[in-house]
Amino acid sequence: MMAYPPAATLGAWGNDDIVLYHGTLAQHVSNILRQVSLAYARPFKDFGPGFYTTTIQRQAEAWAWQLSAQTPGATAAVVSFQVKRDQLASLDALWFVRGAADADDFWRFIFHCRSGMPDHGRSVTGGVRQKWYDIVVGPVAGFWRQRV
Repeated sequence: MMAYPPAATLGAWGNDDIVLYHGTLAQHVSNILRQVSLAYARPFKDFGPGFYTTTIQRQAEAWAWQLSAQTPGATAAVVSFQVKRDQLASLDALWFVRGAADADDFWRFIFHCRSGMPDHGRSVTGGVRQKWYDIVVGPVAGFWRQRV
């Protein structure tokens, strides 16, 4: 039998803000804080070109460290954002809960994006092609080539 902490120790649900972290280089922090620009987004990423964040601070720190190791003289940095959940809920979102080897829908999407496709492959709505989701949420596909 699994024991859960008493509800009183958790506190009541309040739809609190969520904190998102972005690993980067110190030289980019002021620009990111001023305005996130997708002009700097790189193609061939898990969910396509975009601005990637995580809810795990240590993961963002690891990404920042990797970037700094690839850029001589650069300093790793992590930017945090406090975001209202209601604002996230208003976005056009695609969610992947599972990234296991047998989660074929997740892996098809990863291969679609990593092969440089020009959009998320969305359908036409009201006569207008909706190219991209505003936000895609899911696990990191670190070893995506091994999925083959």
